[in-house]
Amino acid sequence: MIAAQFQAVSPHPSYDEAVLDLGPVAHWQLGDLSGTTAKDFVTSVHDGTYTNSPTLGAAPLFGQKQASNSYGGASNQHVLVSDNAALDFTTDMSLLGWLNCPDAAAIRAWMDKRNVDALGYIILTVNTSGVVRLQMNNTGQLNGATNIGDATDRFVCGTHTGGNSFIFLDGVQDATGATIDAGAGVSNLFLGNNGNLNLDFTGRLGYVTLYNYAISLEQTDWLFRIGSGQDVSRGDYTKP
Repeated sequence: MIAAQFQAVSPHPSYDEAVLDLGPVAHWQLGDLSGTTAKDFVTSVHDGTYTNSPTLGAAPLFGQKQASNSYGGASNQHVLVSDNAALDFTTDMSLLGWLNCPDAAAIRAWMDKRNVDALGYIILTVNTSGVVRLQMNNTGQLNGATNIGDATDRFVCGTHTGGNSFIFLDGVQDATGATIDAGAGVSNLFLGNNGNLNLDFTGRLGYVTLYNYAISLEQTDWLFRIGSGQDVSRGDYTKP
């Protein structure tokens, strides 16, 4: 009797396991159901504080097990993460998050770390067009091509390296272009708003992750497919 042959397939990691396997600087699930602390699953140094009462325990994004945060768009709601040099990226970075934005009625920031001189980085959606914008300082802008203000769960990733920025949506490249590097400045990190608290995010936000290097398209696709429960394009769940 001939023994059946099977191709070895890597076990399906959880999304958190996959994210942490790539070595992030910070990873906030934003799945807390109560309290004021937004736990960083890399180091407690980057634990954030829920401020002005964003709604905790909102519906999960893309069927994730953990809940998300919901932001009302007009109450200065945000997560405040105290300044730390480890978050002061300049030449290489990746900014990731799962979000659901209901419309394209306003500019909405979901991550900002720029100081009073606008040195640093911010990622947001742009009103009327609803596209993602990755911005270095106050002028180094890259706009995406796809309207995400459509109440659809999205996996958004912005990366920067070698003077070039990239935007990925759901594991697919949406835009690329040359931009300046970010300047390092002393400032807190804001999730769900900008530092001036006048670009309130509206919708649901969860699983925000920062890397101090630019993850690849293949890694972005891998994270999206694991996080959304889809089959991985390479046929298994091996890390690219």
